[in-house]
Amino acid sequence: MPHAPRTNPEISGSRTLSSETSDEGRALSYEPARPSRNRTGLPDGLKARMEGAFGLNLDHLRVNKNSGFPAKVGAIATTRGNQIDVAPGHYNPTSSRGQQLLGHEAWHTVQQA
Repeated sequence: MPHAPRTNPEISGSRTLSSETSDEGRALSYEPARPSRNRTGLPDGLKARMEGAFGLNLDHLRVNKNSGFPAKVGAIATTRGNQIDVAPGHYNPTSSRGQQLLGHEAWHTVQQA
C-alpha cells in the first residue's frame, strides 16, 4: 500500500519522496530523474546562466560552430528555429563578446519557438 509523500527535512530544498511496499514487504524507493546531458553546444555554466537569466530551459537549442551559413547573409551568427549558426572564428563562449553573441542568438531561438 502506498504511503503519503514526504520530504526529507535534513536536506535543504529536497524533492518530494514517495515510497511503496513491495508484495514481499520490502520498502521500494525512487531516485529523482538525472538531468539530461547538455547537447546544446553551449558550455554547461553558460547554459545555466542563460537559463537563469531567461527563466527558461534551453535544451532545445543547438549551436553549429564554424558554420558557413552566416557569411551567406553577411552575419557572424544567425538563428533558424532552434539552430544557432556561428561563423568560423566567432564561437568563443569564454569571452564577454562571445557570451553576448550567444546570449543574443539564444534569445532569438526562444522567440522563434
